Amino acid sequence: LPALENTYRNIRYALENTKDFANANDFFIGEMESKRKQLPLYKRYLFSVDAIYNAVSKYGTDPLRCALWFVLLAFFHSALMSAQINVTINDNWDSLYHSLRLLQDDVGLDEMVKFIGASGTVLSGYINSDSLLYSLQTMTLQRDKLDLLQKGSDNTIIPLLNFLFAILGPVTAALFALTVRTRIKRH
Repeated sequence: LPALENTYRNIRYALENTKDFANANDFFIGEMESKRKQLPLYKRYLFSVDAIYNAVSKYGTDPLRCALWFVLLAFFHSALMSAQINVTINDNWDSLYHSLRLLQDDVGLDEMVKFIGASGTVLSGYINSDSLLYSLQTMTLQRDKLDLLQKGSDNTIIPLLNFLFAILGPVTAALFALTVRTRIKRH
């Protein structure tokens, strides 16, 4: 694999010297993939910078993937925040569970409508426009955020979640900016 990595690198350099950046990009991805495949199994897929860089932005070459990760992180943060603030939607989960039980036997139109209605109610309880806006404000490091928290609430997990996503948001946004820059530079 080190020989393959060197071959990819040499072809990439040759293509970049001839100003064929679109094809050089493909060989850059191949070079990074062969470098990542030399790592141990646990680092190859999860616990390494190369694995995370591949998953988030395809080694800095796919801005759409970065934007998708940013949106997914915002929705995930929004769901976590809503779950910490609104803990009163157990009835909706029960109706969703019963709808799923009905779907296991025989799927009819009425059961499908009931399932979609119950799942929509659960998701609307967890992700709403206020919590999503709060998440985007947290991930973009805005100071004046919506006031979702009740006064005097002593929930210690919310500041931890906000801290974590206040780091993940700008990192993902920076990766997005770098992938757009790379895309413009190479085409």
